Amino acid sequence: MRSSKSSAVNLGFLILVYLGVETEAAAAPGLSSWCQYGQHMSSLACRTETSCQTSDAWWSAAPSCLLPGPTAPQYPYSVPPTSICGGMAGVLSRPLIDPSTQVQYGNYYVWRDYFDTLTVTLSLDGAASSQPFLAWAMQYQPALSLSLALLGGFDVDMPAAYLNFFPVGVTGLFTCVSLPIKLSSVCEPRSSVYSPSPLVPNNCLCTLGGITGICPPMDLTKVPTLYMQLRATLTLHAPSAAGCNSGVPPTYANVQDTVPTVVFSNPQN
Repeated sequence: MRSSKSSAVNLGFLILVYLGVETEAAAAPGLSSWCQYGQHMSSLACRTETSCQTSDAWWSAAPSCLLPGPTAPQYPYSVPPTSICGGMAGVLSRPLIDPSTQVQYGNYYVWRDYFDTLTVTLSLDGAASSQPFLAWAMQYQPALSLSLALLGGFDVDMPAAYLNFFPVGVTGLFTCVSLPIKLSSVCEPRSSVYSPSPLVPNNCLCTLGGITGICPPMDLTKVPTLYMQLRATLTLHAPSAAGCNSGVPPTYANVQDTVPTVVFSNPQN
């Protein structure tokens, strides 16, 4: 009788262990599609079929991740050319490079829609020995993960009003982040910072003594040329079948465009 009971307990334990291994080894939502895109199949995340769940589900969770493309809504594209001023020709595509190593970790895209919204999207690719992420409200995250300067005229300093512009209420690791900006209400970087909240007028929080009347947003809807500078600090993890890292603190990569200031021709139709 004791032997039978012991066997049942052991059997139950083995079943739980088996199920645990199966759950641990399950690939993360969205990873399979991401691995089929570009050269991602050779990345560490795809080779290990990582269970690491990103907050954008590996490029597939709109509106956290918005990517323009001719075959939208087919993955990875969610924004069709018909909703973009100038179609696909109106999309600015630029690389994200670590200037210290010349390694490209991904790209960013800029476009304007017919509702005067400018969208900036960063999308990260994979690497053979690590996986770059944008981290928000996570252990080991850098103090400043994202920085965007957006102006209607050239400025040598290119001050940034858009800092850590992650989707409201969403935390975690990202392989793709999108920032929609109403061109009629662009935060003036010398007097305000982007702070999305129903309590903050135009999502621009005044930094000059807390007086909202002296830091109104800029209206860039009719400006023919926009000047921008995008910088990001990526968190590099080593994902495995068990999760997003191997228990080792991450390393970091500072990425930016290959040119200091990028010019975007602001299409009107």
